Amino acid sequence: MRRFVSMSVCLVLMLAAGCGSEQEKNSKSAAADASAQDILADSSAADTSAQCPGAPGCPCGSDAPCDADSQCLERAEGSRCALACESEACPSGLNCAEISQGGESLKVCIDRSARLCSPCRSNQDCVHPGAPDGRCLDLGPAGTVCGSSCASDDDCPSGYGCSEATDLEGKSAKQCQAIAADGGAAACTCTANAVSLALEGTCTATLGDESKPLSCLGTSQCKEAGKAAACVSAGPTDESCDGVDNDCDGQTDEQSCDDSNPCTTDSCDAAKGCQFAPNTDPCDADGSVCTVKDTCDSGACKAGSALDCDDGNPCTTDSCDAAQGCQHPSVTNETECAADGSKYCLVGKCIDKLKCPADCKSPGSIIATKQEDKLVAADGAEYDAAGLAVSIFGDLAAVGANGDGGGSVTIYARQQDGSWASTTKVVGSDTAGADSFGCSVVINGDRLVVGACGDDDKGASSGSVYIFKRQGKGSWTQVAKLVAADGEVSGRFGKAVDLSGDRLLVGAYGASPKAKSSGAAYIFEAQSITKWKQMDKLVPADGKAYDNFGKAVSLSGNRVVVGAAGVDDKGDGSGAAYVFERQPTGTWSEVGKLIPASNAAGDSFGASVAIDGDRLIAGAESADTKAQYAGAAFIYERQSDGKWTEASKLVASDGVKASACGTSVALSGNRALVGCDNDATFGAVYLYSRQKDGLWAEGTKITTADGAKSDYFGVSVSMSANRILVGAFGDDDKGTSSGSAYVFDLGQYSCTNPGSCTCKAGFSGPDCSIKAP
Repeated sequence: MRRFVSMSVCLVLMLAAGCGSEQEKNSKSAAADASAQDILADSSAADTSAQCPGAPGCPCGSDAPCDADSQCLERAEGSRCALACESEACPSGLNCAEISQGGESLKVCIDRSARLCSPCRSNQDCVHPGAPDGRCLDLGPAGTVCGSSCASDDDCPSGYGCSEATDLEGKSAKQCQAIAADGGAAACTCTANAVSLALEGTCTATLGDESKPLSCLGTSQCKEAGKAAACVSAGPTDESCDGVDNDCDGQTDEQSCDDSNPCTTDSCDAAKGCQFAPNTDPCDADGSVCTVKDTCDSGACKAGSALDCDDGNPCTTDSCDAAQGCQHPSVTNETECAADGSKYCLVGKCIDKLKCPADCKSPGSIIATKQEDKLVAADGAEYDAAGLAVSIFGDLAAVGANGDGGGSVTIYARQQDGSWASTTKVVGSDTAGADSFGCSVVINGDRLVVGACGDDDKGASSGSVYIFKRQGKGSWTQVAKLVAADGEVSGRFGKAVDLSGDRLLVGAYGASPKAKSSGAAYIFEAQSITKWKQMDKLVPADGKAYDNFGKAVSLSGNRVVVGAAGVDDKGDGSGAAYVFERQPTGTWSEVGKLIPASNAAGDSFGASVAIDGDRLIAGAESADTKAQYAGAAFIYERQSDGKWTEASKLVASDGVKASACGTSVALSGNRALVGCDNDATFGAVYLYSRQKDGLWAEGTKITTADGAKSDYFGVSVSMSANRILVGAFGDDDKGTSSGSAYVFDLGQYSCTNPGSCTCKAGFSGPDCSIKAP
């Protein structure tokens, strides 16, 4: 075995050739000289005359300056030529261990803590001859630093303690770690060796201001001994799939792998990058709802079969609109629909030819109504509250039952005989408990939108909205779930919804953008069948606490109206309605705040709203009109200068105390519906029509033959062409407040066509033969 040459040998050589010149002696630094003397003081007497460079304990940058049988090894104070320790004890802080040199083993004094607290990115960064099992530890925001193996505190330098730690590979071991005087964790300080190595680690840098601090991943590196490693970060950048919080928002790899392809399921694997796995989800191959069962296959959307729009009715012309789906406009009245000539078409129905009886009069405003069906869920149960929200579109009706467990919506379809049959019941993919799925609903073509205002995805009662698409004739599939980007506890997002084409309006009356429950509304637009994008958030400029802006909403093209029944401009709870319009830039601007001339405290104007083009209606369910709390509704029309003016006040001619007219409203062209859900304690709906002079006249009062106390018939209304749907969530057919809905036919019969009739007051029915008692 090789041994280190003793200093006595060096003295002999000095006599012959010298063991070091005077110049070399003067080149030593004072710190290195002192360090070497400290080590040599514990060595044999022969070593005490060692000279630097080269002698054990002298500073070095490689093996070259060290004696032939020595090595340059790392120490906390910097690299030093190794000191032999076969029989001699090592200086304090060093340990005797075997190392390999030229294939042979040497026993030398090593510093196991040479890289202790040096920044690192892997365990390998912490490996050196003194620590072949070096480990890189993650200290959280303080960064990643090298530890040092230990069995007890005695194995650690002063200021460090021995405790269990986990390295970057997830392995646990006892390691020396910096401790404070009280025994708690302390920040690492750089050693001279760490500065020399210049290794890098990861750390967390706090950027931004106090109001919005950002915690960004940074790079740590030792710059000065005795001080903490400097942490430098480039700041937030766009999020990418790399296992790093690039945008410093506290989330990692979120929304970093969207390839905008509905036929791939996008995910992020920090090790492999973005993954785009083909799926078999429903999709839209041609941008048209006139094909059904479009399905993803091998990452591409394949078109399905053509939508069958044949309704089997000879009195309609069947077609399919790419955006709206099946269309069934009525053929010209009195087109014959029976081979024997005994029947003709009237308002889309094939009926026996009629003759006007004596009670028929010339064209007027009276409209005959007929109850087509009563919709009751087969599995209805007490407190389902079916009918709290309703929507009708053509031959389809949707009835929300937000009390049915976590909530549900039943879809009904009109049959050839005029009856309505349940085709499916839908629930959200994750609805549960008090989600209140079905607290609002709108059906339009092959799209169904359902509010779940009690959902807790963004906190208790923050709310959500579900989008469904019709597949074929009867089935509906959930294709999206929406929440507000800034959803909040008790926001009640989804309490009101409306849909117009690819644009969706969602109310969140409990949101607090201005003050507690001042309210907000959100605009979304469809990017594809499964993807919707939040385009804007609507907040009134003068919003105040408990305005409840967004409890009622309606959308018509580029205009929306939002009710705020809690506004107190005319007294506590007098109410208001706000109109917004879409600008060419794509943003939405407030263009009007509507308050009726007769508005007073407690009216709750804006409790319900509906808009159709240049005309809108808003309910004031608690206004004192015919009697206290009888309620009213107000028609507004848009003028050529863009301003909205009050055109008419609708008050039920026979209104009674607490009728609550204006609880619900609907508007279509020159027709308006006003729901009075407490009229005569069980409810009613009034139909109004616009006259040639611009005024609105009360037409038919709609009630039900089986109405009972607390049915709340009229709590919700919806109108599509000649049919209306009315909710009665307090109906008891399936148990207390199980709920129901009613479908009525509003066939308007005009005496301008032979054989069809407009009835005198007091008469109704297709042939004016039904006389009021």
